[in-house]
Amino acid sequence: KQERFIWDQVLEIVRGAKGKTKTIDIAAGAREFFDRVVKNSEITNIGEADLMVESGDVETPGGAAVTLGVGESMTRPEASSEVTVFNQSDPPAAGKFTIRVTVD
Repeated sequence: KQERFIWDQVLEIVRGAKGKTKTIDIAAGAREFFDRVVKNSEITNIGEADLMVESGDVETPGGAAVTLGVGESMTRPEASSEVTVFNQSDPPAAGKFTIRVTVD
């Protein structure tokens, strides 16, 4: 019975059942880093500015960054559970997005 209980807990974590969707405001020129993004979860731009999303903890967006237009969604990059989101809008505009992260 204990093995089944442990297996159920592992499945919840893998499937993201213990994840929580967060809504984040991101100012123009800012970056937000997340280190426990749920695998296969959506990152959705619900703000007024295009955002850039890149795997890992990076200071500035590089060649691997993906532009996420207003109203668009993407699946978390497969390479890492770490994701950095940038708002480099010009002219400056309010950014906002949803992201699903693992909860302890």
